[in-house]
Amino acid sequence: MSAIGAPKGRKHNVKAQDFETALRGVLQGMAENNITRFVNVSSVATRYGGERYSLFRRFMRLVAHGMAPIMTPSQELELALLRGSDVRWTSIRVPRIMDTAKGDLKIDPDNCAGMYISRAHLANLMLDCVTSDAWVQKAPFVATS
Repeated sequence: MSAIGAPKGRKHNVKAQDFETALRGVLQGMAENNITRFVNVSSVATRYGGERYSLFRRFMRLVAHGMAPIMTPSQELELALLRGSDVRWTSIRVPRIMDTAKGDLKIDPDNCAGMYISRAHLANLMLDCVTSDAWVQKAPFVATS
């Protein structure tokens, strides 16, 4: 599992390709140790294939770029790498992560169903994905709403 994200803000020397390089190392280590399941967190701004963007996702992409300009490009590089790998991956696309958020966990293959997700909902979903075949080779949207 991975929840590593881009540093917040603009004052750093990290490049989007650094995350791709790091994930290559993780995937190599997984292959060497016969580990086949990988679950990570990305944002609602991350584009998967040729999917369409809703107005909400366009807005979230602008917000993400303002907060951490390398976040979306790094997550799209990671997703492309996962899609081309042999691992059984799931990339969970989240809106803003909150310590607490009221509501139920919503999972949708096509659209984000809210502005927030609670840390507890996200953690439980990641564990569920690691221990099951749910959402293998998929990048679902999640939210607490």
